[in-house]
Amino acid sequence: MQKLHSQLPARQSFISDADLRLACLAFDKDKSNKLEGEELRELFKSIFGFDIWNGKPVEQEYTFPQFKSVLEDMHRRFPNWNVAGKLMKWAREHPTVAALQKQIKVDRPPIKKALLVGINYTGTANELGGCVNDVRQEMRTITNVFGFSQENVLLLTEDQNDSSKLPTCANIRRGLRWLLEGVQAGDQIFFAYSGHGAQVADATSEEDDGQDECLCPLDCVAPGGWPKNLILDDELNDLFINQLPDGVQSLCIYDCCHSGSMEDLSCTLELRTVTSAEKAGAEIGSHRDIKGRYMAPPEHAARDLAAVRERQQTQDAKPRSLGQSKAGNSAKKLMVISGCQDNQTSADATINGKRQGALTWALTKALKDHDYSMSYDDLLVAVRANLRDGGYTQIAALSSTCESNFAQRYLGGPTDQEAAHKFALLEKGYGTGHSAEMLNVVANAWSMGSNLLWGGIFAIGLVVGMLFKH
Repeated sequence: MQKLHSQLPARQSFISDADLRLACLAFDKDKSNKLEGEELRELFKSIFGFDIWNGKPVEQEYTFPQFKSVLEDMHRRFPNWNVAGKLMKWAREHPTVAALQKQIKVDRPPIKKALLVGINYTGTANELGGCVNDVRQEMRTITNVFGFSQENVLLLTEDQNDSSKLPTCANIRRGLRWLLEGVQAGDQIFFAYSGHGAQVADATSEEDDGQDECLCPLDCVAPGGWPKNLILDDELNDLFINQLPDGVQSLCIYDCCHSGSMEDLSCTLELRTVTSAEKAGAEIGSHRDIKGRYMAPPEHAARDLAAVRERQQTQDAKPRSLGQSKAGNSAKKLMVISGCQDNQTSADATINGKRQGALTWALTKALKDHDYSMSYDDLLVAVRANLRDGGYTQIAALSSTCESNFAQRYLGGPTDQEAAHKFALLEKGYGTGHSAEMLNVVANAWSMGSNLLWGGIFAIGLVVGMLFKH
């Protein structure tokens, strides 16, 4: 881990030097290593969509460090302008940049990297109990089953006594930049977030429902931290769509509230119609030790959000829809698993004596039950069944950039299937060896027999009821 963290930048940068240099090359037509005159006009038009000089001569010129400083200042002053995303979207579609990207691909074996963020908000009014447990479980799974080395896993939690590993907004953004840095087609990245989610009024007017979903870093609850220290779904979309190279396999898991469309992907897997009871969201029962992973916004932000929702009710506004394109973008290998729908809350609960997120528990259970080898569509079915059987009304979601991705195996499948089977037995508490295999068979048979028994009792009850009726 020390080797990993020594590679991280010393300060937060909204865009990497490599990406920014690549973008500058698309505009530096005279190869002077400076941006000047019409080059600057074209560049800023790509960001803002209009000529900020209104046709007047452009007298400024910037070297690369000067230009980077100007952009970072704009990014800090005007975060809603999405400076990095708009610049990189334009640049990556530019033929010069596309040619350069092909040239700089490194001949090396594929790599796997993971960023795991778990926030319990210890000592605050928003305290949770299972988020750190969630990401430590994820780390245990991906390093033992799916071939991720610990040196390539960055864990951000509150329990490490290291300020560089606290899940603050700056550290999460730095981690996301590290996660994408240097990856190329054939590589695999994994991002898991467990903590509070929230909704804020959309300042860009780009969302159909007028609301942005967001992640809540540890310091968003500090004075002045809202909304400055929130991470919006628009930012995540820019990172994983505009700035992630084609051909990189990427999986994001959000065990938080309002996470159904966290990255606004084009394809969503629809299994069945959501009932009206489920649309109402997860109901936190007083008889169970469950807490919702929703962070209520400050009073001023709550007023803005309430105004947006009132407009939605009084105007002919349409709800957000994910599944507009069934073809999608096959070059993008991005999958997103969310703990609930946008209008729901995800549960933080004590399950089997351990505090954890309901999604993480349901996901881990499904993988263990199938020796960690499942397609994404089968996994969603199993996760929803586990949540339903556990008494949770939240409905997990699965979305992607292309419909064909749903048939792919979770994280590409175990690197060693036999070792994955043994690890599953160990995780179930059966140990290893022949006795563990026997316990597993007995447990599966009991589960199947129990289901048949209750089904039989239910059928007998129906028959008896009909006889009494007649």
